[in-house]
Amino acid sequence: MRCALELREALEAASQALARLSADHHAPGVSEPGAAPLAHPHPRLTQRIGLASGTLFAGRVGGATRYEYTVMGPAVNLAARLMAAADDGEVLLAPSVRAAVAGQVLLEDRAPLMLRGIATPVQPARAVRMASGAGVARSTAGATRLATAPLIGRDAELEALLAAGRSALAGRGGVIALVGEAGTGKTRLAAEMLQHLVRASAGPGAERVPPFGCFLGEAQSYAQRTPYAALRTALDELLGRGVQGADQPLAARLARRIGELAPALVRFAPLLADALGLAPDDSALTAALTPQQRYDRLQELVVALFQGAARHEPLLLIVEDLHWADLASQELLDRLAAGSVDLPILLVLTYRPEPPIAAPWDTLAHTLRLRLGELSAEDSAALLGALLGDSPPPALLALLERAQGNPFFIEELVRALVAEGVLSREASGVWRLARRPDEVELPTSVEGLLLARLDRLDEPRRELVQLASVIGRRFPHPLLAEVYAGPAPLDTSLQDLVDMEVLQADHADGDQAYRFRHALLRDVAYAGILYVQRRALHSRVARSIATGRHDRPDEQLALLAWHYLHAEEWAPALTFHLRAADQAARRFANRDALALYATALTVAERLGAQPAATDLPNRLAEIHERSGELQLLLGEYDAAEAHFRSALAQVGAAASEPWLRLHRLLASVEERRSRYAAAFEWLQIGLARATSALRLEAARCYLLGAGIHFRQGAYTRAMEWATMGLRLAERIGSLADQAHAFKVIGNLYRDQGDNLRAIEALESARTRFARLNILSGQSDTLNNLGILYTRLGRWPETIASFEQSIQISESIGDVQAVARTANNLAVVLVGRDQLQRAEELYRMSGELFGRMGSALGVAVTTQNRGEVLLLQGQPAAARDLVAAALASYERISARNFLPEALRLAAEIALTLGDLAGARAAVEQALAVADELGMAPEAAAARRVRGQVALATGDLVAAAEDLALSRAELARLDGRYELGKTCYHQARLALARGDSAAFAVARAEALAIFTELDARRDLELVQAL
Repeated sequence: MRCALELREALEAASQALARLSADHHAPGVSEPGAAPLAHPHPRLTQRIGLASGTLFAGRVGGATRYEYTVMGPAVNLAARLMAAADDGEVLLAPSVRAAVAGQVLLEDRAPLMLRGIATPVQPARAVRMASGAGVARSTAGATRLATAPLIGRDAELEALLAAGRSALAGRGGVIALVGEAGTGKTRLAAEMLQHLVRASAGPGAERVPPFGCFLGEAQSYAQRTPYAALRTALDELLGRGVQGADQPLAARLARRIGELAPALVRFAPLLADALGLAPDDSALTAALTPQQRYDRLQELVVALFQGAARHEPLLLIVEDLHWADLASQELLDRLAAGSVDLPILLVLTYRPEPPIAAPWDTLAHTLRLRLGELSAEDSAALLGALLGDSPPPALLALLERAQGNPFFIEELVRALVAEGVLSREASGVWRLARRPDEVELPTSVEGLLLARLDRLDEPRRELVQLASVIGRRFPHPLLAEVYAGPAPLDTSLQDLVDMEVLQADHADGDQAYRFRHALLRDVAYAGILYVQRRALHSRVARSIATGRHDRPDEQLALLAWHYLHAEEWAPALTFHLRAADQAARRFANRDALALYATALTVAERLGAQPAATDLPNRLAEIHERSGELQLLLGEYDAAEAHFRSALAQVGAAASEPWLRLHRLLASVEERRSRYAAAFEWLQIGLARATSALRLEAARCYLLGAGIHFRQGAYTRAMEWATMGLRLAERIGSLADQAHAFKVIGNLYRDQGDNLRAIEALESARTRFARLNILSGQSDTLNNLGILYTRLGRWPETIASFEQSIQISESIGDVQAVARTANNLAVVLVGRDQLQRAEELYRMSGELFGRMGSALGVAVTTQNRGEVLLLQGQPAAARDLVAAALASYERISARNFLPEALRLAAEIALTLGDLAGARAAVEQALAVADELGMAPEAAAARRVRGQVALATGDLVAAAEDLALSRAELARLDGRYELGKTCYHQARLALARGDSAAFAVARAEALAIFTELDARRDLELVQAL
């Protein structure tokens, strides 16, 4: 529009210049003798302009040898017809353009025209000149401001929300999921619910709710790869960061607040840096955590903080636009939703059905999921009337069909009718029809209406809106001010846009900021920016953020990557994508990291077209390798292999460290697939060309191979490879690899029955893990040591090892390790007749396994609790627990756990006097143990079969089974089980009247149980 008017002025100036030239040419003494006078001594250039808007085709039209670039479509045809109908110097506007520029251009009506090819009359407008900017903007805003409509057509939904909210805040907990397309009113409905709950918390009556705290979060489309971005504002507010005790160091303030809300987890306070976007300041403990442990402990800490806050005061957390949330925030909300049962916590989550999200809270019993649909025709008409403050004119009702019951569409349609002059406000404030609705052409989508509204802004304010849209739906004022370069004062223009209901002030987290009134407004503004201009704006914003003068630039790596990507500045785009991906991987946000790496590959390909990209193969290899490592971690072996092969192709054939490492990684893929031969092929290819400069990677190849040989039962080869790996690790001084090697060697000695050398190797591993502060390695090695000490009958050392392992596992929050080791410790305590403590440990272990979803862990602890009940004289209750464990083992195909459980079932049946049941159970236990080659279990089962024979009076069979059991257990050095067999041999000798054999067996049993301090068993032997 502006161009058309300026072109008219420029043409007039050109005509005047030509007239002056012509006059000078015909002045006396200038013209050539005999020259004929010009037909038009004062030439004048004229033009006619027609403007229309709409969708068009732009592209190459024609054949292979002759073509032209052109535009086609109904809007082009209409513009051409208007141009033909215009007078010289006239600019005619189609109705759609008139709507777009109303308020910015002075217009005059023209009579309706019948145009060729268009069936109905078209009433154009004549453009006179541009109107003044700010004054028009504000006057138009005031004239077109609509009434604030009450919530219409959502009574049932609101009542359901309020019922769920009252129940949740009263202490039952609850989740509300509001799902609907853009513009259906999710935010408005949540706000209405909040207002009702606030009023109910302040007033009397049956519907009163307790006072509650409210926290807000919001996801942004451009922050999807920034872990915890959707919850950062809410977490900041929960922790009171920057508000309370600002004179103290931040770490002290955070620790104090965590001490108030989640005191048991204060030791993990440094992990909050990952969620808050702060520079890490790890303690010795948090520095020792693996990425997965950091992720899990942080998630547990944040959930505990919200739960702790709810115990002080009921809590409402609203998170909007969750379809754009980062995956870490989504998983945290899943955990918080599951943990809100029986706590006064209400989660309100709003999101669109597309793109779909996992939404695991939908399956929870305390979740209310509401899908917001279209308003009915009656409700749409009521909303239209509410916006106008009166009953709508009947002629407008037909237009509501195109809105399809979308409240936001209806509101924008009314704005467009006002802008088109169809509706006008009288002095009394009442809206009346000024024109027939069918005289104007309105966009048929809400996006089209928004585009028309933005097009009606004057140029400075339209450019400001576009700049803001590049920053995001919410944009801080300092950042906008730095990149803004418009002619009008920034604050004045922002206020104009607030008055026109395009923007609104937003001071949710204490800073000076603005936001688009609706997410669609931002999306439409962004889509309307010219491609070249968009690149330039992204570049300006990125450079401003990267200077570090704004909010935590180190925590905006993913945002910087996004801006540089859209700026098509490929070098910084690649750098920031890699930095953001690495950061996400360190925080165990693996899916986000993979997405960033995938985009980095695309950027690298674009960068490869530039001559200066000499290091590109190494960068590509780096991206592929890191992607493969993440997918290996996630169990996506095909994708991992493809990435490793691509990386190998980039590093070339030279035997470098990356080359050998990739061979090891490809072997790891095959090892995870249990394709051991293929794994060894990769290892052998790599090791065949390994040089002395590659000792570190060679050591790791040998250790991987040792582990594979170990799983195959090839103990000799496994020991050879592990020893070679250890030697290389010692030469280069790598303590971590030495610790790994000693651990593998210790397990090999253990399975070969060389228990003393196994302990020596495992102690070497533990010492190195301790020096490196690798807590998970220490915990695991101590657990292995405890198992070995149990086998040797060194129970005090067993208990000490298990207790140290549990202590370390608890300090790092490794629930699985705590559950595993607690179960192992309880086994020893049963032997020491500390049944009450053993029962407590078994229950704790079972609960932990249950929370982790480990069916096997639950089954094992259930079986062990059954043993405790048997020893406490409750065989009937013990039978039920063992039967449940057996059913679980069968269901999950855990056959190697069957022999012990069946042996215990036989002992229970024997105690209950069910000799037939005892015989059947022990025969099955022995058969499975022999089938699986489980010699210790087979020996124990033979003892129980001897007990059954003794109970039935078959002393010959009893003697045979007990003798076989004793010989095998002595060979295996199974001290505790050997003592139990000796005890039953003493019982057999009593039954036979063989006092000499009785004395020998009893003395041996007494010696073993005294050595082990197995008090319960010792009492049984002493009672003989």
